[in-house]
Amino acid sequence: MKKASALLLAALLSVSVISACKPETRQESSQQSPAISDQSTPEDDGRIIEAFYTNFLKLAEIPRPSHHEEKISQFFFEWAKEKGYSPVKDKNMNVMFDVPATSGKEGLPLVSLQVHMDMVAVGEDGSEYDPLNDPIRVIRDDESGTITADGTSLGADDGAGAAMIMTLLESGDEHGPLRVIITSNEEDGMTGTLNMDPEWVSAPKYMINIDSEDSNGLIVSTASGDVFSGAKETKVAAPKGNTALSVRISGLKGGHSGIEIDKGRCNGIIALASFLKELSEQNIAFELASLEGGSAPNAIPDSAACVIVTDKGSKETIASLAKSYLAKLNEAYKDIEDNIGFTVSETDMPSSVVSADNKDDALRLITNIVNGVRTMSPDKEGLVESSSNLGLFSLNDKGGHRCLIW
Repeated sequence: MKKASALLLAALLSVSVISACKPETRQESSQQSPAISDQSTPEDDGRIIEAFYTNFLKLAEIPRPSHHEEKISQFFFEWAKEKGYSPVKDKNMNVMFDVPATSGKEGLPLVSLQVHMDMVAVGEDGSEYDPLNDPIRVIRDDESGTITADGTSLGADDGAGAAMIMTLLESGDEHGPLRVIITSNEEDGMTGTLNMDPEWVSAPKYMINIDSEDSNGLIVSTASGDVFSGAKETKVAAPKGNTALSVRISGLKGGHSGIEIDKGRCNGIIALASFLKELSEQNIAFELASLEGGSAPNAIPDSAACVIVTDKGSKETIASLAKSYLAKLNEAYKDIEDNIGFTVSETDMPSSVVSADNKDDALRLITNIVNGVRTMSPDKEGLVESSSNLGLFSLNDKGGHRCLIW
């Protein structure tokens, strides 16, 4: 594990003291704090890393996708009780508990440490990962100083922050009075925070949100986000064509729309819809039975699939156009995506297809939607100021379609 990880945790151990001091005395307190990272020894670093890793593994064992935080919420509630605190859990599964100051630090202002308990739980394309029941298989590489996951998202957002708090409270290091707040459903709308009792945040003088991408600094900033969800009933009818084809794009890098949105990665939903639109522009008649893609509103879709119905004579033409389209994708994303798959295969005939108007409306929506970086910060080079991500889309022959944009 990188020493920076240990220094980050050491900084966290001191930040509750530093942040709780008056502005004019922060520098002095920083010099006196026994937990400042530049005073840590290799033995301290090792102790912190092992304790953090142990706690992180505990969290990795508990499935916790957004909207399914029952188990992880109960875990934090029971963990706090075992440590001698008096936790409170609300109807939204948020957990809060106060931690008394260590001896001699009782006079410091109350500081809140806040993290979220849910994660974006996605598996690699084609994996059998069940986010509701399967643990995260963590891979530790001491040589590179990293921990990764085997075929799934890792859950370091925000499992790392939660593990840091657990490690801090078990460390015995000095700190002022603390209030720990662990919220639910941060990844898909922040509904835990929005529905939290305001009294939980009225008493603390300072709040430290432990949910950053960098391990060697503190950020004083704010960000906002919203999820736009649209749904529409569709008209369906029996297919007129005699050949059903499955068209699938896969192997894309995907990623978190709040972190990798500026990397120019391919959005699987948009790429697939663009291909279907090209078929229409080539005057190839087809009916659309389904189009599905994405795993979460704030995850860049790494795959998408659709079922179309056409005449048997068009099958080879569509397959040939798919090969040409894949070549165009590889050229457009040659420095970004390195494993794009684009396949056409015959499949079972669906019982129904959506109307031509519904098909055209869906393809028009997907291919014309604003996706990716919209504006960059005029003050800080390389900082994304605003962006959007078409994270989920579902259209099928059951009578409706739905899209989610983060």
